[in-house]
Amino acid sequence: MDNWRVLLDLDGTVAQNAGRRVLVREQGIPISDAQYGEALLETLGWTGEQFQAWWHAHQEEIYHEAEVLPGAAETVRMLKEQGAHIAVVTARRAEATAVTTEWLHRHDFPFDQMIFSADDKVAIARELSLNIGFEDDPWGATALAEVMPMVLVENFKNRGLAITHPHVHRVTGWHEVHPLLGRLAAGTASQVPTPTLAD
Repeated sequence: MDNWRVLLDLDGTVAQNAGRRVLVREQGIPISDAQYGEALLETLGWTGEQFQAWWHAHQEEIYHEAEVLPGAAETVRMLKEQGAHIAVVTARRAEATAVTTEWLHRHDFPFDQMIFSADDKVAIARELSLNIGFEDDPWGATALAEVMPMVLVENFKNRGLAITHPHVHRVTGWHEVHPLLGRLAAGTASQVPTPTLAD
């Protein structure tokens, strides 16, 4: 594990941001999983620009109130304790640095570096020599799987989508990650080369 270099996405992967909760609180209307997806703008009667402006104005509370996905912090700590390099790679913009850093420390997530505005994660992975990743975006995970094995954390945005790339490994939750890493290290799961996993 000491030569594993981890790409760690945040929203939807280790954190469930509070965007829907803040919207419900502010707008006073219930918003289901389905409505919070592709139907959100129609539900709210907003344009994309209006939603982006709202998100920017509320991002401090959205990120501050984010919930940790069960088992995520414990697994990342285990990886770090076994010598992994942890690179947080997120599409969040740099103005979210303070609230993101505070949230990671508050929930005891170790990390070695943090990259914001990560619009091209494949280029970042190559530049930083990362060799295993955790992501919730199925298309991002598929692109990254060309350079390293990817763990796709299931959520309502990717549930039911058929992901056939042999280096994308779907898990329903973080409780499945450690056994998967063991299989990857033992070569019993389809993978690109990875280091040995310590027990």
